[in-house]
Amino acid sequence: MIDWIFAWWDDADWPKRLMSLGLVITIVVLVLARLGLPANALGGVLLVASGVLAAGYLLEAYAFTKRALETLPGKVIAAILATCLGAIAAGLANRVINESTGLNPSELDFAVTFLAPLAAGLMLTALTVVVSVIGLLCFLARSAATAVFGWFRPDRTKEADAIERETLRFSGVLGLLVLGTVVWAAAEQPYRMALGFAAHVFIYELEFYDNDPCAGSGERIRRLNDDVVVVAAASQGTVSYSRRLCPLVAPLAQ
Repeated sequence: MIDWIFAWWDDADWPKRLMSLGLVITIVVLVLARLGLPANALGGVLLVASGVLAAGYLLEAYAFTKRALETLPGKVIAAILATCLGAIAAGLANRVINESTGLNPSELDFAVTFLAPLAAGLMLTALTVVVSVIGLLCFLARSAATAVFGWFRPDRTKEADAIERETLRFSGVLGLLVLGTVVWAAAEQPYRMALGFAAHVFIYELEFYDNDPCAGSGERIRRLNDDVVVVAAASQGTVSYSRRLCPLVAPLAQ
């Protein structure tokens, strides 16, 4: 038995090793839970198992993506996806700026550029959950078809290997879904708060300045045009923003 396990380990690639290990840990956890062990003691182990499953699946997905990017259609699809993801990240950055400061993001180009890569983490976590759900449905249909029709083909050994691989991939997508859902539930609100804090700090310190005749005591301003400025006033750890008429060149005294 031990020799068979070592032989299997040597023949398998790393995605298959990781997904198999994660699946074994998951089965053991479910058996222990069935035997009456407290869920609190098994939750962390189940999360680790989901991480191992997800790592195996992502490693296989990386290899597939790497091969796909060597083809012209793959490069075109990657360029389209990168453009879409960049636009979504910029949109999230706009929303964070508006919700945290009340300012118009179109007037804060540098802040949007700074926050867009940071907002991508929130977007990718949500995208992971969505893609995992879609992947589960696709793999469920594909695995079922492979399991049903595969046994009617002459080369059953090859089909059994295909069924094993599909089962591991299905488990990997399920682990990715569990991990993404847990991360989203635990980190979504703190991540939004951190983005809002980063927006406040960046905008107040780098988009506004106090060396201006229009800035009063404790105020920083950002000029929108020759007549209007946005004023940032800090008080007791909070920053409020307002607009003020302030001509760029004051009229000469008569």
